[in-house]
Amino acid sequence: DQQLATCSFVVTVSDFSAPTITCPSNIIANTDAGVCTAAVTYNAATATDNCGSVTVTRTAGSASGSVFNLGVNTVTYSAQDSAGNVATCSFTITVRDSEAPQYASCPSNTAA
Repeated sequence: DQQLATCSFVVTVSDFSAPTITCPSNIIANTDAGVCTAAVTYNAATATDNCGSVTVTRTAGSASGSVFNLGVNTVTYSAQDSAGNVATCSFTITVRDSEAPQYASCPSNTAA
């Protein structure tokens, strides 16, 4: 006759690794003609995770295709996996004025 003993236990697997997120490179754009802003289109950040799905959200800055003001504008994205781990990345959109000023009118020559 064989003797048999059993036991059971629970194994809990936890995900503590944040997703890997990649933002676009910094962008430099010239102002649109006649205005001090520029409409700029960019690709959204992308993310991967070692365990399950990941959600990418823009958390600061304007969306792609928006009009950006003169100067440095920061866009930030975050990625969250199904375990609640979060990673962020940011990039800048620098709008510079490269348009020469225009004279509204120039006085005529005068002789003295």
